[in-house]
Amino acid sequence: SDSFRQTLNTEARSLLAGDLSARLLRSPTPEELTKIAAIEVQSGGSIRSTWVTETVSMALVSTDPVPLLVSLKAVDPAEYPFYGTADLDPAMPLRQALQGDSAVVADEFLIRLNGHVGDTLRLGGRDFRISAVLKQEPDRITAGMGLGPRVMISEAAMATTGLLAPGSRATRRLLVKLPDTPPKGVTVDAETAAIRTQLEAALPDAQVMDYREGNPALTRGLDNATSILSLICLVAMVLGAIGLAMAMHAHLEQRMDMLAILKAV
Repeated sequence: SDSFRQTLNTEARSLLAGDLSARLLRSPTPEELTKIAAIEVQSGGSIRSTWVTETVSMALVSTDPVPLLVSLKAVDPAEYPFYGTADLDPAMPLRQALQGDSAVVADEFLIRLNGHVGDTLRLGGRDFRISAVLKQEPDRITAGMGLGPRVMISEAAMATTGLLAPGSRATRRLLVKLPDTPPKGVTVDAETAAIRTQLEAALPDAQVMDYREGNPALTRGLDNATSILSLICLVAMVLGAIGLAMAMHAHLEQRMDMLAILKAV
């Protein structure tokens, strides 16, 4: 548990793909977008942010007419991710892989639909070319449980699919990157706490977290698992002690006659 927690703390920024994250279960309002822009302007441009859209949709490839439920993710490849890398096969920058009407998909997607890199992917009302296989995305552990294989496209392409109509089930996640060097006289933790407070004020309905806490659900699960394992270890130790005592008692019972003779002698 301690080793796993230490790993989470070491790779916290990569697992979050940013220094801070704010999750909304709806699209941000123009007023909220203005407040986010004001935070960036106030920092003199040292703070950067990007939006990530996550939803579910049906997709199919030209070689298989049967659609498949997928976890769709739209990002701005020019900014995403701030930390970590998206590993692709064949190896290429994410910005290159998501140019125009291109998409990257998980290996599971190609296996289940018998597809290949270069095939045409039908998503919403648009056709996309599968440019690469997504081997790993940095913030998968904080993105929540997916309902299907991952498909990733650009935010510009998402706007043309017609999937983000009013009432659509989509999650918007704001990733924020703080400057590498905080202002003079300000610690990293103090700067993170200050920007987090501003984000919570700008997005009152959002779940805001920073790299210092990682994934709250994962942390709570780790704490619960640690408590359960500690209880199991305690019970095993007690049962072991009881078993040892019973074994010693049985051994002595079998040697009572011999002990009596030796004592008599």
